[in-house]
Amino acid sequence: MKLYEEYAQEIRRHMKYEEKTLFPYVQSLLDGFPLTNYNIHTFSKHHEQTDKKLRELKLMIIKYLPADAHHNNQLTATLYDIYNSEEWLRHHAEVEDHIFTPAIKRLERQTRQDDVSKNISEMVFKGGTDNSEALSDREKEVIIGVVQGLLNKEIADRLCISLNTVITHRRNIARKLQIHSPAGLTIYAIVNGLVDISSVKL
Repeated sequence: MKLYEEYAQEIRRHMKYEEKTLFPYVQSLLDGFPLTNYNIHTFSKHHEQTDKKLRELKLMIIKYLPADAHHNNQLTATLYDIYNSEEWLRHHAEVEDHIFTPAIKRLERQTRQDDVSKNISEMVFKGGTDNSEALSDREKEVIIGVVQGLLNKEIADRLCISLNTVITHRRNIARKLQIHSPAGLTIYAIVNGLVDISSVKL
């Protein structure tokens, strides 16, 4: 009976884990403010550990099934209950593995994509056309060169200016726009019509 209680406790722990940890995490995803210390992969690992413990428990009961008729009957009844409930547990696991978990993974991906879009949007509008210092035509030409993947020396050769001048322009661009990466400049250039998106390798 002690083993049976352990089995029942394991089931209760699993359900409590879902209520206390998993479901609040899912709700945080739906609310758009996901908890940063958890993900569905963590749940999958916990789920596998629960399944393993239950398998071990059944094997222990079978292995140490006593010859004593009274206890034998009790353990046989316990095993019957375990196997009888396994159908429900199997369906529960299938729903989690094939429906619930994939859905949460998609939600996590969407949340990450939304975060990236938000960051890009903030970056673009932080460096938008309302800055007190507008870009010069030469600085825009330098941005186009950067977006096209040219090195500083190649930009200098194309624009017939010195390498140091290109570096100075890039420093001024970063200061004015507060954008410090080629990827950020690419987004800026597309949004502000400096380049056509079809000509950019994304």
